[in-house]
This record gives sequence, C-alpha cells and structure tokens, in this order.
Amino acid sequence: MVVEKNQPEEVADKIWEFVKLKGEIRPVLATLKSNELLMSNESAKLGITQIETMVDYLEAFGVEKYISFDMSLARGLDYYTGVIYEAVTEQSAPPADAAEKKEKSKKSSKSKKHDDDDASEYVGVGSIAAGGRYDGLVGMFLGTNSKGKKHPSIPCVGVSFGVERIFSLINQRQEQVKKIRPTSTQVYIMAFGGGEGWDGFLKERMTVASKLWAAGIECEYLYKAKANPRKQFDAAEKSGCPVGVILGKEEYPEGKIRVKMLGTGNEKDDGELIDADDLVSVVKQKLESLKVDGMDDVTRLLSGL
Repeated sequence: MVVEKNQPEEVADKIWEFVKLKGEIRPVLATLKSNELLMSNESAKLGITQIETMVDYLEAFGVEKYISFDMSLARGLDYYTGVIYEAVTEQSAPPADAAEKKEKSKKSSKSKKHDDDDASEYVGVGSIAAGGRYDGLVGMFLGTNSKGKKHPSIPCVGVSFGVERIFSLINQRQEQVKKIRPTSTQVYIMAFGGGEGWDGFLKERMTVASKLWAAGIECEYLYKAKANPRKQFDAAEKSGCPVGVILGKEEYPEGKIRVKMLGTGNEKDDGELIDADDLVSVVKQKLESLKVDGMDDVTRLLSGL
C-alpha cells in the first residue's frame, strides 16, 4: 500500500488494524462501531449501518452462527459496491491425512487406470461459491436513455458457484447425497399494519419463516419491506400456498399469530388467532387436513393419481 498506493506508513498501519479483524460477526461489528475514527466518517458510518442491518437479517434466519466476518476478504473484480462473500464447507480444506491419501492415490494410478485430475480425496477445494453486491454493473450495460443521461444504479446481488469444486465434494460424500424432494410452497407469511412506526415486519417475517423452515415446512414471504395486504394476498394466491400466516401489528407483539386457509372458498374466513409458540403444530395440522389418502396435491400429481 505504501509503494503501490503511495500512502504514508501511518495510514497503512491504521488500515491494517481494520483489515486483520476477523471472527463472529457481532463482535467484529461492535469493534467497528466503537472506533471513533470510523464513526466520524460518513461513508464508513453508512457502511457500518448497512452491515448492522445485514446482521439483523442473518439473526432473523438463525444463520449468524455460520458466518465468519473477515475484513481482509477481497474479490478480484472491481464492480462490487457493497458486501462480498464466499461460501465454504467443512470439507473444503485438505483432510488431516492428506499426505497419506495422496501417496495411496499415486500407487493406485500405477496399478490401474486412474483419473490423475481427480485429487478430491486429498486436496482442499477452497470456496465453493462467491459473490457480492454490484449496484452499477447492470446500468453500465444499459448505456444512456433517450435524453443522453446514464441510467440510475440498479441494486443487484449475485453469486457464482464453482461447479467442479462442488462435484469434487460430492465425490467425497456421495453416499450421503440424498434426492431433493420436489414440492410446492405450503405456507405464505404476511404482515398487516400501518400508520406511525410501522416498519412492515420484514425481520419478523424472516424469523417466522426460519422457524417454519426448521420444522420442514416450506414457506415464503414477499421480500418488500412494507408490502400492502392486497399485494401480499395476490402473491400468496399466485404461489398456490394453501395456508397463510399473518403477523398483525397489534397481535404479533403480544405473542399472537393468525393462521388462515387460503384459496377459493376461504375468502370470508378470518382465520384462527393462535399463540406464536403453537405456530408449527397448528400449521402442520392445517396441512395434514388437506391431504387425501395421506398425500398432498403435489405427491398425488407426481404419482399420477
């Protein structure tokens, strides 16, 4: 940095103090927020605020324990404008007995035909996916509008997968690979409210979705922060979900959730107001009541019944 970027050594030293930060995301965030120099810089302060929002959403899904926040992470492309990330697995690093496995592989290749390129047994594959946020890339390809002005930035988040690396891991764990069960979304999560202080309950919808997913119940919600009821019902109808879970502005803070059957014939049904702790069991009962001969619609369709 001193040589290539022509920065003073003291500046490089200060940057290094931040670059070397790595660990659980909340403690790293707390370290950044406690630094007066960073918080006095509007650009840095905005970035930290955005990171805090991301952490809230990660915690809503209950996945923060799988996240390592690494300030030294860098991508080789310059179009990223926000957070960047890489996905790794426990099998990504070389195994403890890598040297032994490599030696066995060499001996095996002499006695029989062997794919010399397949070193998946003893070589770590690193990250299996990577990406980030890029607000300016799409607009760059759009060029200018009819007035000769550049198109506004279009926020985008993307990820690329290392197919060969993933297949290498699959080769190691082939006996554990299970078939993906084809099914439709079963539950649509909505939030109703309005007026002063109403934030749309996006984080709360995430939390409820995470709880249902953990119970094996497929669900989704409208990703817009403040979606009006009509749009949410339209999205639920389009998805074909048979059950709706509604978080009311007044009801949800009191530990209550409304569960409603969706679809034709249920338009006038206000649903059932239940305790939030009973959500999983009530939803499972609702879904079970829809089955015919022990099978849901998708299973019967796939079975040709």
